[in-house]
Amino acid sequence: MITELNNITKTYHNSDSTVKQDVLTGINLKLSEGQAISIVGPSGCGKSTLLNIIGTIDVPTSGLVKFGDMDLASLNSNELATICEYNLPIKIFRKKSNILSKTDLTGAITPSATFFRPENLFSKLD
Repeated sequence: MITELNNITKTYHNSDSTVKQDVLTGINLKLSEGQAISIVGPSGCGKSTLLNIIGTIDVPTSGLVKFGDMDLASLNSNELATICEYNLPIKIFRKKSNILSKTDLTGAITPSATFFRPENLFSKLD
């Protein structure tokens, strides 16, 4: 499956809508199955916002997010939850020093998995 973002924008407003902050503008991205990417940049540039949109935690202000041939904006909440839980090709490790999770090599949290820090987890992929 391919995840595709077309002309994604995300704008936040303060409580009385007098100030707007454009966080993402015109983002285009195509992620193929098995592809690994890094999203880097200074604090506040929109990295987490972009990951939240890719991970279906948040929705863009405008633009198209597709998973395979499905427009995610057209899905109901149950369909979206299913995509997110079982199919979404994204595993997020934010700060490796802050992560200590019970995870297996695919990123799934399982009762039988051993605790790993990401730097140890990635070394096991050889």
